[in-house]
Amino acid sequence: MRLHRLKQRPRTAQPSQRLASRYYRATTGSGSASPPRSKKTAKASWLGRLADLTVIIAVVGLLAYSLIVTPQPTVKADRTDYHTLDSYRQAVVSEIQAIKYRNKLTFDEQSLGQALQAKYPEISTVEVRLPLFSQKPLVTLTVAPPNFKLAADHQLYIIDSQGSVAGLASQLSLKNEKLPLVTDLSGFEIALGQPVLTSSGVNFINQLLGQLKAKRISIAVLSLPAKGKDLHFQAKGEPYFVKFYLDGEPQLQIGQYLASRQHFKRSGQAPRQYLDVRVPGKVFYK
Repeated sequence: MRLHRLKQRPRTAQPSQRLASRYYRATTGSGSASPPRSKKTAKASWLGRLADLTVIIAVVGLLAYSLIVTPQPTVKADRTDYHTLDSYRQAVVSEIQAIKYRNKLTFDEQSLGQALQAKYPEISTVEVRLPLFSQKPLVTLTVAPPNFKLAADHQLYIIDSQGSVAGLASQLSLKNEKLPLVTDLSGFEIALGQPVLTSSGVNFINQLLGQLKAKRISIAVLSLPAKGKDLHFQAKGEPYFVKFYLDGEPQLQIGQYLASRQHFKRSGQAPRQYLDVRVPGKVFYK
């Protein structure tokens, strides 16, 4: 009896097994490529953070630099009648040496203006510009023009267009020969930087001077009497003086004076002492 060995059929892989094998190979492949990509991502992220930090440091440094104020300002003045531009600049430099002026956040423009006006009363306004990216401040001074000379207490003062005492004529570089002279008989105390007249009083005198010049009337005396807010004027060659009220309407009073003067010339009869034009619409003389 012959025995026959049975041939076994080759075993075929089940579908699930093939999928598992393929899934295993795919997982193995992706795992081997992942580490290099992670290193590149980390390096790029680090470089990005470094760039951001560099930008932040640069911005902060630029901001800190721009906030500093150097004591080397640019100074401009619209007039140099009283003092030279270099004198004004030296005064500004001297003031902004203080700590409160060395930073744009703490720069006290009002305090600087008050300090400069205390030294130079003729300065009417002080404007400071602090450029964004520059450390040099720009200081612009507006200077009140000289208006007239004032003789008082055996001294000669210069009065500016604001009516304030700019200083002694002998201490200023101003050429004052052409300025009109007003004599103070009021007895009021004269102090540097303090007003001796209101703005309306200065305007009155300016209008009177303009009319006198236009009519070619020469001034013999122009004075501030003891009675406040009055102005006395006497023309050369005339025996009387004219009483004006500085807080009144200048054109009306000046017009009354000029009309009365013409009347006196035509009639040949002029006052012996004074002509009073202080009351609107009325004229008194003696």
